[in-house]
Amino acid sequence: MPRPLRRNKTGDDITLDRDWGVTLLDYFARFPTERGGVLVGKRSAGHVGITAAIFPPQQESTPTRCSFDTSVIEGVNDTLKAVRPTRLGEYAVAVLGWVHSHPRMGVFLSAQDQHTLTTWTDLDESAVALVADPFARDTRIAGWGRTCAPRRLLVRDEREGLLLNQGAKLADVLSGVAQPGQRGLWDVVGSGGVVSVRVSGRTAAHRAREAR
Repeated sequence: MPRPLRRNKTGDDITLDRDWGVTLLDYFARFPTERGGVLVGKRSAGHVGITAAIFPPQQESTPTRCSFDTSVIEGVNDTLKAVRPTRLGEYAVAVLGWVHSHPRMGVFLSAQDQHTLTTWTDLDESAVALVADPFARDTRIAGWGRTCAPRRLLVRDEREGLLLNQGAKLADVLSGVAQPGQRGLWDVVGSGGVVSVRVSGRTAAHRAREAR
């Protein structure tokens, strides 16, 4: 289970609900290689609240490295704009940052991770990064922000992440706005489970739901 960090922090706390943390760790445990994605949720005074993670097709995925085309962030932003007028827009308000796994390596920011996070925060000073290792014995999720400073991670029992039907709705909208160059299998990880959608041009060719 995710555990709160007990380190000095600078900036907003990161909040997530326990079910979302468990779902994320279960998702990462399926892959022997690193996997990276985009965090979405909402910001309020003093904290950023994660409600989902969206994993685009991976350009590279090895035991020690992962990457995806950064143009997918525009696709995610377009998706959030499209759902903004709906009830789902209350939960998926903004892109918050970036998440990736460190299978069997522990949670830390490598030199490359620090460079990546610095690039994010140069564009959005409030951006955060999560690193997760589902196989770690101690802390399995940790967070950082601007200047790669650790953020306090608050795990709540109240569900804040997307339910399965909300994740499916987000995936449906994503399949309609993703650009042709962003084709492939996307995964939306919420508190209620994982929803996968295969983007083919501007039409969803396949969608699979998996409840926790």
